[in-house]
Amino acid sequence: LAVRLLIVILMVSGARAVAQDYETLFRDPLDNRVEITRLTDEAVRLYKKRVELEPWFFKALKSGRANREGRAFLAEQLYRIADEDSITELAELLTRPGTGDIARRGLERIDHPEVHRVLLDSLRSVSGSTLVGVVEALGKMRVEDAVRPLRGFVRSGNTQLVSASLTALGNIGGEEAAELLGMSRIELSRSLRPVATEAYLKCGWSSLENEDYETALAVFETLLIDVEPIEVQREALRGYIQTQQGDSIEKVIEVLQTGTPELQSAAVAETGKLPGEAVTRALVDVFPDLTPDIQVLMVQILGERDDPVGLTSLTGAVISRYPEVRLAALRALGQMNQGEAVQVLLKTAASDIAAERELALTALSVMDGSEIGPALVDGAMNANNAIRLEAVKLIKSRQIERGVTVLSSIAERDIPQIQFEALRALAVVGTQNEIPLMVKAWTSNWSAEQRAEIGAGIVSIARRSPPGQGRVKPLHDMLKGNTNSTVRISIVDALGQIGDDSSVDAMRGILRKGEPSVQLKILEVFGAWSTMRPVDDLEKAAKSSDEIPVRDAAFEALAANLERNASASSGDAVDAYETLVKLANTPEKRDRIRPGIERLTHPDAADLKSSF
Repeated sequence: LAVRLLIVILMVSGARAVAQDYETLFRDPLDNRVEITRLTDEAVRLYKKRVELEPWFFKALKSGRANREGRAFLAEQLYRIADEDSITELAELLTRPGTGDIARRGLERIDHPEVHRVLLDSLRSVSGSTLVGVVEALGKMRVEDAVRPLRGFVRSGNTQLVSASLTALGNIGGEEAAELLGMSRIELSRSLRPVATEAYLKCGWSSLENEDYETALAVFETLLIDVEPIEVQREALRGYIQTQQGDSIEKVIEVLQTGTPELQSAAVAETGKLPGEAVTRALVDVFPDLTPDIQVLMVQILGERDDPVGLTSLTGAVISRYPEVRLAALRALGQMNQGEAVQVLLKTAASDIAAERELALTALSVMDGSEIGPALVDGAMNANNAIRLEAVKLIKSRQIERGVTVLSSIAERDIPQIQFEALRALAVVGTQNEIPLMVKAWTSNWSAEQRAEIGAGIVSIARRSPPGQGRVKPLHDMLKGNTNSTVRISIVDALGQIGDDSSVDAMRGILRKGEPSVQLKILEVFGAWSTMRPVDDLEKAAKSSDEIPVRDAAFEALAANLERNASASSGDAVDAYETLVKLANTPEKRDRIRPGIERLTHPDAADLKSSF
């Protein structure tokens, strides 16, 4: 019994101590804001702590001891933990002087039907800024039962309260609110009519969100008259189109024919969003009867809709006799991503009219989707040379890999301009299977610049192909079979850029018996080679070539290759440098290889260093 009594005494003492601590904290909330914030953080996580802490917030707010800044701080912390269990206490604060706005803001944050009842009841007892705040809160929460009491406030004569009531009615929406706002636009003073009109427009949108289409339509139709400000008409037109959907087409056409530019722009934007093939078909049906200016707007709508049903009108508009319609149609086709549009755009891209050609090319470059690539490949087989040329260029720029077969056919035989473009395209999308074709074409009658570009394409394909004979054999065969020094030099240069070790053997025979200019090119390539595979060949050329320039170039290439690839700790490197020392028959050559020898770390290098 004594133990139990002790436990009870300790619990009571602990509770009193906690209460005393809270009493001290909340007596000066601003001085203790750090600790109160910490406790609130804890209460956010633990319900038990919230139950313990929350009453002290209400007690401090009711006491009236805290100044305005202190009450604001307490309120912000209270809002973090308040919930439906706090409604009763907040309702009491709502009617107390100095805490009405605090309570209203707290209630706004609690999503519960009881909050609606408390706020509605408070309309009869609060005043001033609190009343205005409660009205605003009822509007934000879209409390439909607030419409009737708000009727009286609209006629109160208090400008701030009237404005808040109008805004709240607009947020709530519905037939009753719409009727009240409609009358207010007529009855209120001139200064408040813009507020009433804005609220009336908002009422239309709110009603539309609540699927009250009849009320929404009535509001938007009322505001679609010339006496309203243009920005109001524009929003009303947007609302009308969204409410009526496909049934709005007649009004859209009327606006396009007679409306201001602002309304026309709104009609274009909103109609483009309307779903359904029936809407597109209705637009297509009236298209031929429209004036050129309206056709420009209509093709913009059809482009925005991206509906295949509208494609016929757009492709027809591309050949309109009115330039502005043609340009608008080209812009719209670029938005549609339809394969059927590609041929029309390719034809325009091949035309002589710069503005139209530029728009067509822009459209073709940005169109996306599974249909575009195949359509461009089809274009590359067109009988029209100009169309075929543009299609080949686009296959390259868009990197359409499925076009390789067609490109290969064109690269074998076509008019030179298109054939060259096909070779350029293969450089981007081709595989090593196309290298033989490109190597064969390389030796055709091209300019030096064109040959250089084809060669670069061969290198590009080879570099992205697997290492080995497969990617370089066509070049090896051409190197052996062609005796033209210029061609051989180009091939050697390409093999050097590819850097496949299998090419060393292919160049070995040319290095021994080829033209000096070709030999020198091979030596240059071997010097920059990324492995030591050519070292033996370089040693032989440096020792035994009949041409002094070749021997000197071989010496330089060997030195450069070793610098690039030889490991300082390798015995092979020591052997190679011993050969270089024997070949270094001039002071310049000895100076050339000195840094390489100095960096050797293999034990056998010591004698070489001491004797050098």
